This record gives sequence, structure tokens and C-alpha cells, in this order.
Amino acid sequence: FMTETAQMADVVLPGCSFAEEDGTFTNTERRVQRIRRAVPPYKNSRPNWRILADLSVRLGYNMPSYQSAADIMREIAQAVPSYAGISYPRLEEQGLQWPCPSDSHPGTAALYQDGFSRRRARFQISEYKPLPEEKRVYPYLVTVGKYHSGTMSRFSKALREIRMA
Repeated sequence: FMTETAQMADVVLPGCSFAEEDGTFTNTERRVQRIRRAVPPYKNSRPNWRILADLSVRLGYNMPSYQSAADIMREIAQAVPSYAGISYPRLEEQGLQWPCPSDSHPGTAALYQDGFSRRRARFQISEYKPLPEEKRVYPYLVTVGKYHSGTMSRFSKALREIRMA
């Protein structure tokens, strides 16, 4: 769909809508939930994971040969200890909150109930320093998620500056 943000783009990739996707998502509560495709993909649209895999190959990086979103979830569970106990069969029953380090772990409803490993949280403020234009290696800006419809991106200073360029 040609949203306000998509209209600013040089390239718009044919990603599926939420109703055409099969896979998982993790919300801000850290809950991993299974989603199932409700309708087939429209025309040439494709799942985001397939677009990113194909794009990586065209850019010179051969990703593993994924056949489904389930393959990716298995890889995440192997690579990320907090997701080690999360699998499609378990997600069929209910969503799970990470950390979920093993197949028998119920997931973690609340983090830091007993405090932090340092006893107190440590927050550190970092000043944003944009990279000088001449030193940029990758001249691409990719937006996903909340930025696709303009509901958040139209308020983004960076996207407004791109639009004006």
C-alpha cells in the first residue's frame, strides 16, 4: 500500500500484510505469540522473512536456506539463550515471555522482581552523534513496523529531513 512513508521511498518491497503472514511476533511485554495466515498473499506480496533473505543474497550474503518462519524460530531458539525454550509446538498452546531458557520453563512474567544483578539499575545517557555523510558505508534507510503507515513516521525529524532532500 502506498502510504505517506512509502511515497517517499525509492524502493518499496512487496511485503505481506499482517493477515497474510505466518510466524511469530514479540510484543513490548516480551511475549512471543504465534500468528497464522488468514488469507493467501495478495498478488506478488511475500513474507518479510523471505524478502529479507532474498535481499541479503542479492547484497552478497547467502543466508541459510529457510523454508518457513518456523525454521527461523528454531534458529533464534538455538542462538539466543532467552528464547531457547520457545518453539512453535509450545506457542500453539499459549504465548511465552522471554527469558524462557528451556523447554520446561514457563516463561518469565516479570523481570527484576528480586532486583538487578547490580542491586540497582544503571542508566547511562549517550549523546547522539550522527555519522558524517562522507563516512557512511551503507546509503540505505530501511523502515519497518510502526513507520510504514505514517502514524509515527510523519513526526520523525529524520524522515522529514529525507523528504525535504
